Amino acid sequence: MNQTHLPVSSSAVPWPTSDQRERAPDAAVPQRNETPPPESAVLVMNAGQGSRNATEHKGESALRNMDESLEAADEALQASVHRLRDSRSEWVNSLRVTVRRNPLASVAAAFALGATIFRISR
Repeated sequence: MNQTHLPVSSSAVPWPTSDQRERAPDAAVPQRNETPPPESAVLVMNAGQGSRNATEHKGESALRNMDESLEAADEALQASVHRLRDSRSEWVNSLRVTVRRNPLASVAAAFALGATIFRISR
């Protein structure tokens, strides 16, 4: 008999708290409009479609240009590698000729280089 009865509806409360506020309809829920869009909206949508097609075309041509640039860069890189291999071969051959002409000086130079590296590393 000593039970307290709280009102069931929130409208009976003179000032609602955060728990008891009535929910307003969601503003984020779009209302269905059965009327067709105005003519200006159709024109804007068509213009957007046209710009999308133009953008796709530009993207395709940019992709082709990039592919061609990559192929040209690859060819230039291969040519550089070939030139470096040739110059390395020439340098090695030149060094071999020098060592064959002056074997004693070559051994002395190798010993001096080894001693220098040993001192630096300690």
